[in-house]
Amino acid sequence: RDGKIYDVLPPGRHVLDTQNLPLLTRAFNFLAGYGETPFKAKVIFVSLKQFRGKFGTSTRVKLGPKTLYPTEAQVYGEYWYRILDPVLFLTQVVGAVPQLSTPAVTEFLRGLFVESFIQEFSKYTAIELYSNLSNVTTRIKTGVLYEALKQRGIELIDLKIGGVSLPQFEKMEK
Repeated sequence: RDGKIYDVLPPGRHVLDTQNLPLLTRAFNFLAGYGETPFKAKVIFVSLKQFRGKFGTSTRVKLGPKTLYPTEAQVYGEYWYRILDPVLFLTQVVGAVPQLSTPAVTEFLRGLFVESFIQEFSKYTAIELYSNLSNVTTRIKTGVLYEALKQRGIELIDLKIGGVSLPQFEKMEK
């Protein structure tokens, strides 16, 4: 109510009971000229189940500065997450958004994923990236991305890189 979270109900069935005072409500409506009750509260449902999302970089990420010929890569894959702390999630992600759906949360998360991949991929050459892909995935999953999600009440359960693609170079003919 009034932008504050007053309670979090555990999973299960609950009966919500209001304790509005009809006489006080009618008096307030008469004096203030409102046609509805001034005592309002919203109930927000946050699912705690595990969700699956897909990610991919729409632009190419520059690979390591250590190469003679710098190249770029695109990455895509899947991740699994769940809401760990509903209060933190509501205050840090939802904020003043009137309605937030799973696709909207997925779009928000994609931005964090792309930023993490850009930071991590820039440390490797193409050969290093392909030969250490499981280590790179682990570093992304347990590093900055994990902490960024945790600060928003989200737990990253797993991350799988489905593929990394490099640009195709055409053969030069003589």
